[in-house]
Amino acid sequence: MKINLRIPLFILILLSFHSGVLNGAGNDTIYVNDLNISNNTKVYYPGESLKYQLYYGIVNAGEATLTVTETRLERKNVHHLVMNAYSTGLANRIYRLNNSYESFVDPSSGLPVKSIRDVNEGSHSRYTEVLYEREKNIVISTRSGNHDVPSDIMDKIAVFYKLRNILGQNTFKEGDVIVFQTFISEEVYPMLLRYMGIEEVRTKSGSYEALKFMPVAEPGKVLKSENAITIWLSNDPNFVPVKLKLNMFIGSVNADIIEYSGLRTGLNNSR
Repeated sequence: MKINLRIPLFILILLSFHSGVLNGAGNDTIYVNDLNISNNTKVYYPGESLKYQLYYGIVNAGEATLTVTETRLERKNVHHLVMNAYSTGLANRIYRLNNSYESFVDPSSGLPVKSIRDVNEGSHSRYTEVLYEREKNIVISTRSGNHDVPSDIMDKIAVFYKLRNILGQNTFKEGDVIVFQTFISEEVYPMLLRYMGIEEVRTKSGSYEALKFMPVAEPGKVLKSENAITIWLSNDPNFVPVKLKLNMFIGSVNADIIEYSGLRTGLNNSR
């Protein structure tokens, strides 16, 4: 049987967070804009670098990196957040993938001022830039033009880092749902993250005590259920993503942290 490695890699990197509709009662829905967050207190800094192994079953399919640097954009200091994902080994011979997602974030607000998506999959490539005009509540996409957006609109990469700062200053109870407003695939989507409590999770680099989140995903032809995606963040002052997992009809896809540098403290690794 031929395994299509394109699907798991694409979904893992692009759909780790997804939009959906909340079901059931008893959950507190918390909008990021309503939280008291001091942007002077951060859990990450320029110089941080994270590396992940992507695998499908026993097959190593690729790697991904997340980096933070400081740069200038339009004469302002910004944090440059970059995620690169690329196929390796057998997966690279079957279907070459090299994708990059960038977010230029205002350090004082944690909100992006510019995003870049550079997708290269097989013979397909697409490059898109998005500018965030905060004073007008619009975004300007090189692909689709102007869009009206909420004042707290973000991109997916910025959400990773915003969530970490939120966890550094707020506590949540099991079942709480955190809502981010995002601009994805040329549309505005609510990004819903359900907190599932603390548990120990095993990765290729050891075991970690972690905060477990399940983005609320819409089930379909690939994902098994609305809880098919799970993300674990280290339960320490870094709140680093240590593992991502997608349960699909054709198996599970994982991303495990394998290297890191530039963190505030060492990871809470119980090995």
